[in-house]
Amino acid sequence: MARGHRSGSWLGPHGLGLAAIAGTGLLLYANTLHAPFVFDDHRNLLENPSLRWKALSLDNLIRASLGSPSLRPVSNLSFALNHYLGGEAPEGYHVVNALVHCANGVLVALLARATLRRLAGLSRERVRIGPAAASWLALASGLLFVVHPLQTSSVTYIVQRMTSLATLFTLVALLLYVRGRERPPGRERRALVGAAVGSGLLALGSKEIAVTLPLAVWLYEWFFLRDLDPGFARRSLARLGIPLALVGGALYVAFFFGPDWGYAKRDFTVGERLLTQLRVVVIYLSLISFPHPGRLNLLHDVEASRSWLDPPTTLACGLLLLALLFGGVLLARRFRLVSFAILWFFLQLLLESTFLPLELIYEHRTYLPMVGVALAVPWLGWAALGSRPRAAAALAALVLTTLATGTWIRNQTWRDPVALWSDVVAKSPGSARARADLGASLAMAGRTREAIAAGEEALRLDPGEAHAHANLALLYGRLARHAKAIYHYSEVLRLRPDDAGAHAGLGALLARRGERAGALRELSRAIEIDPKHARAQRNLGILLEQEGRFGEALHHLGRAMELQPEDPAARLSLAWVLATAPDPLLRDPARAVQLASALPGPAGPQARALDVIAAGHAAAGRFGLASQVAERALARAEAEGSARLAGAIRERLALYRSGRPYVAPLAPVQPTAEIGR
Repeated sequence: MARGHRSGSWLGPHGLGLAAIAGTGLLLYANTLHAPFVFDDHRNLLENPSLRWKALSLDNLIRASLGSPSLRPVSNLSFALNHYLGGEAPEGYHVVNALVHCANGVLVALLARATLRRLAGLSRERVRIGPAAASWLALASGLLFVVHPLQTSSVTYIVQRMTSLATLFTLVALLLYVRGRERPPGRERRALVGAAVGSGLLALGSKEIAVTLPLAVWLYEWFFLRDLDPGFARRSLARLGIPLALVGGALYVAFFFGPDWGYAKRDFTVGERLLTQLRVVVIYLSLISFPHPGRLNLLHDVEASRSWLDPPTTLACGLLLLALLFGGVLLARRFRLVSFAILWFFLQLLLESTFLPLELIYEHRTYLPMVGVALAVPWLGWAALGSRPRAAAALAALVLTTLATGTWIRNQTWRDPVALWSDVVAKSPGSARARADLGASLAMAGRTREAIAAGEEALRLDPGEAHAHANLALLYGRLARHAKAIYHYSEVLRLRPDDAGAHAGLGALLARRGERAGALRELSRAIEIDPKHARAQRNLGILLEQEGRFGEALHHLGRAMELQPEDPAARLSLAWVLATAPDPLLRDPARAVQLASALPGPAGPQARALDVIAAGHAAAGRFGLASQVAERALARAEAEGSARLAGAIRERLALYRSGRPYVAPLAPVQPTAEIGR
């Protein structure tokens, strides 16, 4: 007994096994700390003003929770805290993702240990596992979950913290429930079950996949706490069956006979999606079984199934999954843990792999289903090799080492966006979206010519790829090839009339061309669609200031500052209006000086900032100080080679020396700040 207790200490008082799981996970993901933001990270994190906190406050908490593109308050709060503590540096985000993943590995091990302990007490269980072996198998379950290469898409892909957090709280809820069921009726049991409900709500607030938690709890109850009691199944299903049938029937009617529910933007119907998911789920199973890094892909290119025989693999995959599902049910008595894992796998894909109008396939959707796999595979190994523990240990070490190596190799690809999207294009050569994103990553790397080529190739594959049109519009705009840029913006808006980013980009381009009427129209439309579009607010404010509409300019520039406080163009433009507006009621010289002074350059404030500071001092009647700052601004403008700005500063310096402030003219003037995308 003493020997078994020492072996059990891997998951016992000393926590060596748990530390091994966490340490292994941290080591495996250490090479991802500098991996950049990619794909949906930009929309959900970098371009989400609700996450940009300058202080901890109730208003910011509410704004981050409910004002983000995805209504997942728990995940959004975690991202907002990341931004508050570390800004847009990716390292902090990756550290949190890795820690959540390691915690999930620990929770899987604890769930495996609790489950194996329950199995040992069931009379019908054929494979007997002692306490020491159970601890080692639980350790193997946790490690398998942590080191599997397929998990990289949920850990290294920053925004998919939504998935890993939902899994974390789902596992906590299940463990709390199991612990509560082990207690006699009373206060302690109620407290544990109540805590499980609270954790379940946190899971649901992380991502909607946690909606399956009640069914997962029921499944665990029936398998391991009720010993597959058919009476319990009949009674509980009788109570649950009617509500579930009504909900299922309502969803069926809604999605097959009701409005499009999002399918209008897809090139497949709800029926075609259901058929395609038969093939997709088999792909998931193949990636779990053979997760070679060369098979993993951020953006799999899967054609929709148009019928049971188009392609023919649709029917074959359907029959395979049906056999697996029925096999799992029929084997419940003899191979209980394997049966549970099969049913868990299908249950956890119920939301994302059925009728919702989502993209057809993403690897991160296997993260929560992987829990069942991690529980069952070590048990299967023990059932086959338990009589030869050394062989079992050697096989486990080989498998885990191989998987860990694959994870490390796969994570290397994520370290550079060009490498990542080149990998996607190589694996999905027919994907226009992959080509478009490769073009975007090349553009960010300054490889403009290659970026344009990638965008044009994306449009050759799919002329309706709006993302490629948007990238090309931006690139051609930077190259001052305005006609081409306007064409591609027009194509984006033809495909997506309510694309606020395209309206904002086109507005900025028209403003740079001097077409102010068109620019005002497009920028106003962008804000009408998305009032939180910070660049549109800033550019519209700058344009209104140039038009002499200072009150409106203050409104939009102030809104831009609220949404993106670190934007120097918005800050300087707002400060300029506060310092030079003709209406004294609009001026605030002290705030103007404060805003402009907070923008130092490499060797102090740049010429434009110094010019604004001088105007602010002059507006406050401090003409001597205004003259001194203006002289510095003039010297800096000349050093920077800004002849036009230097000429304007000379004129303003003459005013300050004569004891007069600079007041902006009411009529439209030449730009005082560049409008940018």
